[in-house]
Amino acid sequence: MSNPPPKLDLEHALQLARHALELAHQERVTAVTVVVTDAGGNIRCALRGDGVGHFGVDIAHAKCVTAVGFGRSSAKTAAVFADKPQLLPSFVSLTQGKFMPLGGGVVVVDASGAVVGAAAMAGSTPENDERFVTAAIKSIGLDVPA
Repeated sequence: MSNPPPKLDLEHALQLARHALELAHQERVTAVTVVVTDAGGNIRCALRGDGVGHFGVDIAHAKCVTAVGFGRSSAKTAAVFADKPQLLPSFVSLTQGKFMPLGGGVVVVDASGAVVGAAAMAGSTPENDERFVTAAIKSIGLDVPA
């Protein structure tokens, strides 16, 4: 009998977050934070690396909320808003400050393509943040939408 498909339960969320931190540390990036949320943007876990500043969890959480709220990575959302900066204050207000159109947050999907949550990193470059969490998501048997 095959194993059931992975879900983004607490154990998988912790595995994802730990692996993302390990990947960052392998590249000597240590002052980073990883947040994993459920499909509603509620925090399942948050891990702060050593030396992280005050806003790390808030920034990573806002990237997750942005990703699940728009159904795409926070980097893709940033591209949409690049030529519409006048809309940013409205979305910041609407989300009570949990809107971060900056790369590093991605939607997490299961094998059927259903959204099961989001993951984000803050503290490195937006490109590295997204690369680390995407690799960690795939390492636990989940994926990100194309």
